[in-house]
Amino acid sequence: MPSRINPLRSIWFRLLLNFIAIIIITVGMFCLIAKFKPRETGGQEWEETLRFNGPYLSRLLFEGPSASWDPEKLSASLNEYGTLTGMHLMVVGPDGRIVAQSRQKANFGSLLEGVLNEKVLKEALAKGPVSGSQFLSDGHYTALVSYSFIPLYSRKTLKGLFVIVSPHGPPRPAMERLSLQLLQALVIVLLIASLAALLLSWNFIKPIKAMQQASRKMIEGDFSTRMSIERDDELGELARDFNFMALSLKKNIESRMRLMGDISHELNTPIAALRVNIEGILDGIVTGEREKRALLEGMLRQADRISILIDDILEISRFEAGAIKMVIEPFDPGEPARMVIESSAPLVRERCSTLSFRDESGGAYAMGDRNRILQVVQNLVDNALFHNPDGTSVVISVERRGESLVFSVEDDGVGIPPEDRESVFKRFYRGDPERARKSPGSGLGLAIAREIIEGHQSSLALEPKETGTRFVFRLPAAPHEAVAEQIPLP
Repeated sequence: MPSRINPLRSIWFRLLLNFIAIIIITVGMFCLIAKFKPRETGGQEWEETLRFNGPYLSRLLFEGPSASWDPEKLSASLNEYGTLTGMHLMVVGPDGRIVAQSRQKANFGSLLEGVLNEKVLKEALAKGPVSGSQFLSDGHYTALVSYSFIPLYSRKTLKGLFVIVSPHGPPRPAMERLSLQLLQALVIVLLIASLAALLLSWNFIKPIKAMQQASRKMIEGDFSTRMSIERDDELGELARDFNFMALSLKKNIESRMRLMGDISHELNTPIAALRVNIEGILDGIVTGEREKRALLEGMLRQADRISILIDDILEISRFEAGAIKMVIEPFDPGEPARMVIESSAPLVRERCSTLSFRDESGGAYAMGDRNRILQVVQNLVDNALFHNPDGTSVVISVERRGESLVFSVEDDGVGIPPEDRESVFKRFYRGDPERARKSPGSGLGLAIAREIIEGHQSSLALEPKETGTRFVFRLPAAPHEAVAEQIPLP
């Protein structure tokens, strides 16, 4: 059965979306931690301090009586004030090169110079003082610092930038910070993934548990249970298939129970007759040879009836189990009719009836299982001969209609009452009880014929007729290529 699931509603697509969402959240949380981490551990307080005290320190260094732009004197002044304040001080020219700076703080090396990035320099030169915090890293060590960039003017000419860098603590190995961030991100992602997995698993487990309970009811023999799951994914399709399976099992079990009841009823009559005849012989009620012979012949007929019944039951069971495969090939549609006419000739003479064939196929071949179609035509003709009075006329016909060949078997007998027409294809249906007792059939002939025709992807129909009965079925006409392969030209 082809899948009816919308791919966008399938379980695999939902799982894919969940995994993508987890990946996006992981990357997003990592980026957020990396972005906002500098603001932690008092970063904002440091920035405020530098924002207010930076200009004062700038005026003290560059606008006082001892102010000098000589690099050596600048470096001496920066060292002096850097030692007093515990900060790293630099003077940067308009081109971004360091003109002078205080001595590198212990353990920092040139790490603090990493604050001089092009973006911040351009912003300070263009807009004025800039303050902020960031993590600095040289690949080996990392440190959180606050900084302030203050433009320096001499006689209204921009001389450069005064840069104040204040570390928040000693530098740490770079992997230590990265590991901490990864650990934080991992914990957050694990919590989110666990919650998503819990919700997702509950979404899957709930219908599965319902199906498990329904299955247990079926094991206990309750086939009326159904799954009430309205979903458009694989679980919804599984629930619908489960309901279909439950319905099919219920129908099959009911059908088997009816079949067993019908079989027991049908076997009861001939077995009861055999029992009576055997008891009559054993009890000495029947003593004459002629009477004994008549009883034995009757017993033989009952045994034949039982044998036919068993064969038909086995055949219809094989059809229902799908154990019989049709051999579809081109065949002459008139061949089954001629074979049935030949085999039925003695019965036709005995019943003073007529059996004829009308061929309007136009030389076309049919596609089907020739032997099974022969069986269908034989069953239909037998029904027409056995269930009608003597002198009945039976006609087998084949007619070409478009790309199909229409087979029919009709008679001018007593017909089938309208109220019984729905029952003719049921098992063990025999119509008039008086004629049924005289018929050698099992009552399964039409049921078997219908199974055969349905195996050809067609249907066997009883068409209305003023007098008598008419059974009709269609088969596709064979293509010329298939006929040429089957019957090569000389």
